[in-house]
Amino acid sequence: PLPPLSLQEEFARVAARVEGLRRRMDESARQAEGLFQALLSESFAPTQPTPSVLRTPPPNPLDLGEAGWGSSFPNPLDLGEAGWG
Repeated sequence: PLPPLSLQEEFARVAARVEGLRRRMDESARQAEGLFQALLSESFAPTQPTPSVLRTPPPNPLDLGEAGWGSSFPNPLDLGEAGWG
């Protein structure tokens, strides 16, 4: 005996929806793989030389010279006249 027609139709709708979702997931996976491959290609491709600005190391935060405290603030490590000395 076959199930009622209404149940068969409901099953067909659910099966069609599942199939549509499967196709969308397959397409999404294909696109994600393409993006990943593009990222790998870009990451590991030969590059142009790095500009010297990017090769210059950042200033040392412990260097309290001209690039450090400047003349606006007293040097807290200077224990001379303004310090504890």
